[in-house]
Amino acid sequence: MAEEIANNDIDEDCDGADLISSNHTISNYNISIYPNPAINVIRISSTSQLSYRATLYNLQGMLVASYQNQKTIPVSFLPEGIYLLVIQDLDSENKIVEKVVVGR
Repeated sequence: MAEEIANNDIDEDCDGADLISSNHTISNYNISIYPNPAINVIRISSTSQLSYRATLYNLQGMLVASYQNQKTIPVSFLPEGIYLLVIQDLDSENKIVEKVVVGR
């Protein structure tokens, strides 16, 4: 199976979808969030050692999961749907919000 390359409109691993990555800047740190849609995990990568909390909410505003400095966020336990991922810099309290889709 080929390794998927994000944002190139080609389905290298033949799973039916191209890997989409979102890029953000928080407190001068670059952050990538991928894949979106996600099946098993959401990955968070940063160019530097950002100390952060990643929190998932459903669209009714209920907290469904919260992790600190974890680069892989499990989502396989969640029902299919749309969620809000909030990433907050623990030093500056700046945050970003990303809509993520969990699907099968």
